[in-house]
Amino acid sequence: MVSKKSTHTKISDPLYDLVHSMSRTEKRYFNVHTQSIRNNKGEVPDYYTLFEILYKMKIYDKEKAEKIFLKKLGKDSFSNFTVKKNELYDALMKSLRNYSYEKMKKSADYIKILIRDANFLFKRGLFKDAERHMKEAKKLAQKCGDTLSLIELNRFEREYILTTRSRNMNKKLEEIHAEGDILFKRLNEEEKIKRDYDLIAAKRMQNSKLVSEENINKFKSKFSHLIELEKNQDLSILSKRFLVNALAQYHYLLEENELYLQKTLSIVNWWEDHEEWLNQSPHLYIASLSNLLVGYGRLRKYDEFLYVLKKIEKIKPNNQYEESMRFHRLMINRQVYFLNKGLIDEVCNLSNAIEKGIRNHQLNEGVQMVLIYNVIVAFFVNRKYKECIKWVNMYHPFIKMGIAKVDIH
Repeated sequence: MVSKKSTHTKISDPLYDLVHSMSRTEKRYFNVHTQSIRNNKGEVPDYYTLFEILYKMKIYDKEKAEKIFLKKLGKDSFSNFTVKKNELYDALMKSLRNYSYEKMKKSADYIKILIRDANFLFKRGLFKDAERHMKEAKKLAQKCGDTLSLIELNRFEREYILTTRSRNMNKKLEEIHAEGDILFKRLNEEEKIKRDYDLIAAKRMQNSKLVSEENINKFKSKFSHLIELEKNQDLSILSKRFLVNALAQYHYLLEENELYLQKTLSIVNWWEDHEEWLNQSPHLYIASLSNLLVGYGRLRKYDEFLYVLKKIEKIKPNNQYEESMRFHRLMINRQVYFLNKGLIDEVCNLSNAIEKGIRNHQLNEGVQMVLIYNVIVAFFVNRKYKECIKWVNMYHPFIKMGIAKVDIH
C-alpha cells in the first residue's frame, strides 16, 4: 500500500520527525534507559509518556497529541506544551548521542568528540588531559585528512601554548603558524574542487545528459580542467574524493559510459580505503555503490550487479534514514537486474517485501512510484492480472496528486 505520508499533506514537527527517524535498536535503548529513571513515586518521566504517544502517531497532530498526553497524566491543561516537547527532544538527543558513542569511535565523527572533550578539560584547567585528547584528535584527523578539524586544532594548540606558557614558546608558535598556512592552502584547494563538484552534481540532478552541442561545449569549457587536475599527485585525501566524484558526474552527463564506470569504481574504492569516513557516512557509500550499478547498467553489464548488491546488503545502517535508503536502493536495483535478465518471476516475488517496505520506511513519492511501476510491469508480463490491478490501484494516488508522469490503464 502507499504510505499515508504520500496521500496527506505532511505537517513537519522537529520532535515528531526525530522520534520517527529512530531505528528499532535506538528506540529500545531509549526505552531501557528511560524506564530506569523514575521519581520517588516510581513513575517514569512525563517526556517518556509523550514519546510513546508520538511514536504511535502515523501523522503528526499537535492538538491530538496534547489531548492524549493530558489524559494520561490526569491533568486539565499545561502552562506550556512546548516545554514538555523540549524536555523530550533534549532527552532523545542525549540518548541518541550515548547510543552512537561506541560506533563514533570508529568514524571520522570521533575527531569532533575528542576536540569537544579537549576543550571541556582545558576550560577546567586540566591541561595535561586536554593535551592528550588534542593529540589523539590530531592523529585521527591527519589519518582521515580532515583539514577543517586540523585547522581547529591548530588554533587550539596556539591557545594552549600561550595559556600554559610552554617552553620555547616562540619557536613552537612559528611552527604551528607555518603548519596553519599549509592547512589553509589545502582547504582552499579542497573548496575549489568541491564547488565544481556541487555545480556538476546539481546539473546531473536536473539533466540526465547534455543535449545540444552548444551546451556540451560550454560544459567542457567550464569543467575540463578537472581532467588535468587528476594528474596532481599531491592532492589531499578529501580533494581526491571530491575530484573523482566530480569527474564521474562529468562523464555521466557527457554519456562517456566507460569513463563514468571507471571513476565510479574509484569512488567506491576511496570509501573502502577510508573506513573512518565510510563509518561516518554509510549513506554516501550506499549511493556510490548504487551509482556503480548505474554504470554497469549503462553498459549492460548486468552480471556485475550481484556482487555490488551483496556489498549493499552487508552495510549496517546507523539509523532509520540509512535503513530506508539501503532498502530502496537494494529493491530498485534487484528489480533492474531481474527485469534485464528476463527473470520476471523474481520481480514478482519481491512484491511482498516491497509492499512491506513502503509501509514501514519513509520513502519519497518518486522512489515509491519506481518500485510500484516495476512490480506492475512484472505482473502484467507474467499475465497475473489480479495482482497487476492491485498494484495499479496503489499507483493511482500519485496520479491524483499530479506527480506521476505515466498513466497506467
